[in-house]
Amino acid sequence: MEPDEQIVEIADSTDLSDDSSGAPLKVSLTWDNINYQVQRQSSFVSCRAKKKPNKTLLNHVYGHVQVGECVAVMGPSGCGKSTLLDVLAGRVGYAGKNGPEEKIGGYTGEVRMGGMRMVGSDMKKHVAYVMQDDALYGVLTVRENLYYSAMLRLPESMSKKEKLERVEEVIEMLGLTKCADTKIGTPFIRGVSGGERRRCSIGMELITRPSILLLDEPTSGLDSKSSRLIVEILKDLAKSGRVVLFSIHQPSSEIYQLFDKIMLLSRGKQVFYGSPIEASTFFDSQGFHVPPMVNPADYFLEIINTDFKEEEIDENDETSHLNDVDSQEDQVEILSQGFSQSRFFQDLEKETKQGSESDNTLKDAKKYETRFVTQLFYLCSRRLWVNLIDLTLFWSRAILFGFMGVLIGSVYFQMGKNQDTINDRLGAFFYIVTFLSFMSVAAMPSLLIEREIFIRERRNGYYTVLPYSLSHSIMCIPFLLVMNLVFCVICYYMSGFEPGFDHFIYFFLVLFGACFIAEGIVMSIGAVAPSYIIGIVVAACVYGVFMLNGGFIITAKNIPDYYIWIHYIVFQKYAFEGLLKNEFSSISFPCDATTDPTTGEESCLCFFVDLNQDCVIQGDEVLEEFGYEDVPKWGWFGVLIGMAIFFHALFFVLLRFFNTGERK
Repeated sequence: MEPDEQIVEIADSTDLSDDSSGAPLKVSLTWDNINYQVQRQSSFVSCRAKKKPNKTLLNHVYGHVQVGECVAVMGPSGCGKSTLLDVLAGRVGYAGKNGPEEKIGGYTGEVRMGGMRMVGSDMKKHVAYVMQDDALYGVLTVRENLYYSAMLRLPESMSKKEKLERVEEVIEMLGLTKCADTKIGTPFIRGVSGGERRRCSIGMELITRPSILLLDEPTSGLDSKSSRLIVEILKDLAKSGRVVLFSIHQPSSEIYQLFDKIMLLSRGKQVFYGSPIEASTFFDSQGFHVPPMVNPADYFLEIINTDFKEEEIDENDETSHLNDVDSQEDQVEILSQGFSQSRFFQDLEKETKQGSESDNTLKDAKKYETRFVTQLFYLCSRRLWVNLIDLTLFWSRAILFGFMGVLIGSVYFQMGKNQDTINDRLGAFFYIVTFLSFMSVAAMPSLLIEREIFIRERRNGYYTVLPYSLSHSIMCIPFLLVMNLVFCVICYYMSGFEPGFDHFIYFFLVLFGACFIAEGIVMSIGAVAPSYIIGIVVAACVYGVFMLNGGFIITAKNIPDYYIWIHYIVFQKYAFEGLLKNEFSSISFPCDATTDPTTGEESCLCFFVDLNQDCVIQGDEVLEEFGYEDVPKWGWFGVLIGMAIFFHALFFVLLRFFNTGERK
């Protein structure tokens, strides 16, 4: 039996009452006449066609949730459940209380918490939102995930001991004690069960003791027993003094009976709002009677689902308003109108009015409870720990770097200093720079998995973008240093490159700089790529273009004018030329001796002009032959540092503006 199959209850010992220790402030949640439209996306084929009408996602939606109530939003796929939750969580732009219904890019109506009208970031301060997908660090344990949530989100006025106590409180509250030290799990690591993972996601948001808890499909993907357990926990959380509102697709009859109220949506229209018992009464009044031994939730969802065939209506029922309905869309429209004219809607209007007249006030909360320095410290701490224990991030590459160091070193083992090795050295440096740079692509899958975690945490107010991007850039440095050091020590001395510690140090620093730039490029691509496959393809294309125009495959003077600009932005160019300058500036190559068969005189055969006629080619002559005699070795290293700063800054910009997670 999996741990998730055990019966878990909210721990009685946990005091969740409103007190001075930061317990949830008891406030109601009201939404009044919410409307929301978006612009329909036109395909390439239809771009010349007549402009499509706007799509209505929410149409005159009302609701009121009292403290202690557990409310389920139900409806077929695409009915507006998630959109409503996004509005209530402050993730949709606001167009005004009485804005035009055709207003695009923002909702109209009012959202009130404790009687106070809330907009945007104000709503985020008091609402915890658990997304449908569990975006958690798979290599971290349940306790570790909750620990970093606490350290990043709880106010700095709390001591570390108090924060750790809050973590243990949430673990006990959600029945996660037995799996607290088990990893969440990855495709390579077996971790907790699906239900435990979902409870951990809920716990990440309960750390702050929110007044209002919103959840998008919390039972999605779980078996019936795990689903019931989750809903029972949510019910207990509501009883502890919270407002709990969540969407659910198709609850079982047992789960359905746990709801205090339900809200039915279809195509953005409100079909019903009230208790489960009242729902049956309302549908009875409209001519729809729940058959015996049938789950009411299934029956209601079948009635309002416009994606399939229309339901049969009792034509002999005089109370039915739907006898003349031709389509299921019309059926939903009449049900919606029937609800707006029913006593259930009148009761709802009274509740929403009372919600607007409430005397409760919300405490002014900071957008972020921790300072920049604190955020950076714990993000770096988490990044370091994840890098250390996740074998797929750096250690697999470190092993490959070591292997390639041995392979390259054995291929070029103890190269001599005759002129035959000139081209060998050129090829070795080109291959080393391009290969090590391209290996950064291996991080793409992990980057896109973590991007989902970043979006969730950013939307829920864990931290700002700058400390997150800095933590990535800073904490990849020690691992890149280790990987490059392993490679350089093996490869450099096995290959027999120019001896001298100063030459080795430059070789090491240049390769580290190139890898650091490559890491920034891949991170930037990963910040906007829709999938890791596309990200890898884009990165491969970028490196392919760089490789072609870097100056080795075709010299700079032969690159066409319309491509020459690429040559000067290729970071491998500066790494490659710097390594050549480092190697050839203090080396000489004896030419091959040859004997004239007619005279018997010995001479030398030099690949390049031997100005001194001493059968020795100086390394500077090689550099001059290839046009690298004026390369400023340390100047090019400075260019690499500048490029590294640019691409890591680009990573920040792309995260900042392309990963908001907000609805457009």
